[in-house]
Amino acid sequence: MLPNLYFARRFFRRVGAKFAKEIVKAFYWGEVIKFIWTGSLVILVLKCVSVNMLPFMTGFIGAQFGVWLAPWLGWGRPKNQRVF
Repeated sequence: MLPNLYFARRFFRRVGAKFAKEIVKAFYWGEVIKFIWTGSLVILVLKCVSVNMLPFMTGFIGAQFGVWLAPWLGWGRPKNQRVF
């Protein structure tokens, strides 16, 4: 949750067409920092908390696929909006 909050805060800081380059730059930097935070937190959990590796990684990978696939599948889209 913390990496995603950081990303959202950094990405949505600027709004409007005149900030397009800054928005794209913020998007990429936000993603880089989010990946670093996520990796660091996964390593921290694996080192400091006694967890079973297989269920932890299965759940983590499943959650990542859910985040990536939800926009593509159109969950939360208004009923009258077309996908393609």
